[in-house]
Amino acid sequence: MAGLPIIGMAVAALLIGLMRRRLARTQWVLSMAMTAGLWLVVLLLSFPLPMRLELSVWQPQDLFPSSVVLVMDNTAWAFVYAAATLLMSMVFTAAARAAEAPAGVRAFWFLYTGFAMLAMMAGNMMTLALAWASLDLLTLMFLMSMAHRQEERAHVLSRALADVAGVLLLLAAAIVPEGVRDPSIAEAMSHPLAAGLLMLSVLIRLGLVPLHLEMAPVEKLRRGLGTLLRLYPPAVALVLLARILEAGLPSGVVPWVRGVGILAALLGSVRWLLQREAIEARPYWILALAGLALLSTGSSGDAGRSVVAAGLVILLVGGALSLFELVSPAHRALPILMGILTAGPPMTPAAILAGGLGESLLQGTSMLLQVVALLCMTMLALGCLHLLYQPSAGWPTAEALVRVTYNLGLVFPLITLLGLGFWMNAGISLWGSVAFGVELLAAGLIFVGLRRLRAETVERARGWIDTFDVGFLQQVLVYVVRGASRLVRPIAQLFEGESAMLWMYVIVLMVLMTLG
Repeated sequence: MAGLPIIGMAVAALLIGLMRRRLARTQWVLSMAMTAGLWLVVLLLSFPLPMRLELSVWQPQDLFPSSVVLVMDNTAWAFVYAAATLLMSMVFTAAARAAEAPAGVRAFWFLYTGFAMLAMMAGNMMTLALAWASLDLLTLMFLMSMAHRQEERAHVLSRALADVAGVLLLLAAAIVPEGVRDPSIAEAMSHPLAAGLLMLSVLIRLGLVPLHLEMAPVEKLRRGLGTLLRLYPPAVALVLLARILEAGLPSGVVPWVRGVGILAALLGSVRWLLQREAIEARPYWILALAGLALLSTGSSGDAGRSVVAAGLVILLVGGALSLFELVSPAHRALPILMGILTAGPPMTPAAILAGGLGESLLQGTSMLLQVVALLCMTMLALGCLHLLYQPSAGWPTAEALVRVTYNLGLVFPLITLLGLGFWMNAGISLWGSVAFGVELLAAGLIFVGLRRLRAETVERARGWIDTFDVGFLQQVLVYVVRGASRLVRPIAQLFEGESAMLWMYVIVLMVLMTLG
């Protein structure tokens, strides 16, 4: 049962590939039907929780000491359900976008979501490493096929280097504990070095170390598929972070984690508030929420709920922000609703995050840190209001079905987030209510203050914030990738043409001599 969503995504990708010669309208309707069916399957899987699926042990056992294990518990189900909702919203809004997605891209939607779900349900370190590596390899192959300019390819490879570093750190964390061939996350966290490596792999996957590496500047990845490529990796990392916190984070690591969290939350929320365009500032939305999730960490296992709540806000509110285009005056209400859900009203997942930040005060966190965290949440909520001032694009088509599905695709993630708040028993907590009241007051003051500022002052503030951008690190990686490609190209030419046959004979002779 736990593997049904992944199998369903693979079958859907295969069907879309078989329908590649059909009209785009037919492919879109088929995609909607399959996403709705898979979403319903994931919803029904919430009743028999928890579930576990263990495949047979691979051979040789010296290389693969354990089998692939999938676990569908409350944490995994919440993320899988949010991922299925995000995919359905993206498919429902696809017909209202100007560019039509070819069949290969549509198949990639389902395949990529399936690998993301595999990573979310990973039950041991080997499954987690395989899922992360598969997700990164699939992303690399697809982006390289989309990137045609040398600059775009260099950006793709530089981002892939960071992903490879995260997977290697994950493998190192699995190897460090002595006497355990395939440690669980709880066993790895009992070893200080392994715990540090695991946390570092999470920070890299979240984009916190180094702070935000840009995706390849491919125009087709702005909306639609770009939404999945941006939101799934941090969600996968937050699943691991939640399990780490459930196992217990070493007390010596907590101050360092919170230090990274406050830096990311401040930089991300300020840049999101001063954004010029929501799509361009989307990485900073993720950066700030990931930082707030780290600020809620502590020695207790309850901090895992705050991380899950942050991940749901990233997937669902972040998905609605990415897919939003103002095509009707009625849509101006949606950014207001997105901002409210981000601020954390009672009985919502964001309220759990705000409550977790407040409860961490009882564990020794300074009052100043709490005030800064609430200000960051306030700025994230206010930044959503920028969408109110977007120029209206108008409906690209007069078809009633497209308009209905587009409206459903934008509203459904927000409704799902409200439902998940009830499912998580968010309720009305003291800390959450106080935090929400403080955020409303701060939002009013910041809004009035920004309205009184001159445009030149805001531009100077943007320029000052830009000085903290670490994009130069990616430029360094781009130069390294270009230099390495120049060195590898002459060597690769030796294996082309007639010389390739010669090398093949040499390799065959070496194998025969070895068998000897």
